[in-house]
Amino acid sequence: MRLIAEVIKAARKRKGLTQRELARLIGTGEMRVARWERGASAPSAKYVFRLADALGIDPRDLVADEAGGDRG
Repeated sequence: MRLIAEVIKAARKRKGLTQRELARLIGTGEMRVARWERGASAPSAKYVFRLADALGIDPRDLVADEAGGDRG
């Protein structure tokens, strides 16, 4: 299973957004987006839906079990 960090980064790049642009769209700082993409932290519930909306992805992709479980 792909890590949440990879999901965020890949979706952002598909949308043609910089980290700064994504941060502005969801109301946070560029450094927070960078930490999410490095896997240093995960988005809180507050940002999961904002990210999903901005990136055009399913919010469940941002909270899937990274230990190998299935969300399904």
